Amino acid sequence: MDIEVLKRSLDRTDALESVVRELISVLTPEQLSAFQSNTKKRWELAEKNAPSELADTISRTKALAMKLSGIGN
Repeated sequence: MDIEVLKRSLDRTDALESVVRELISVLTPEQLSAFQSNTKKRWELAEKNAPSELADTISRTKALAMKLSGIGN
């Protein structure tokens, strides 16, 4: 992979993470609870419905999503 492509990908990931964290920080407690509940439900559906060959990718991505959303702290 080209180093510039990798740098842009990392920059984009960092930017998206900062935006998500900022959005989460302005949620009311009720909104945060609903967000976290919906996040859990959607990942459960993804795990249930994804082909088995995607299980590792789903697991890694889910773990990061849970951490970012404040569920997996």
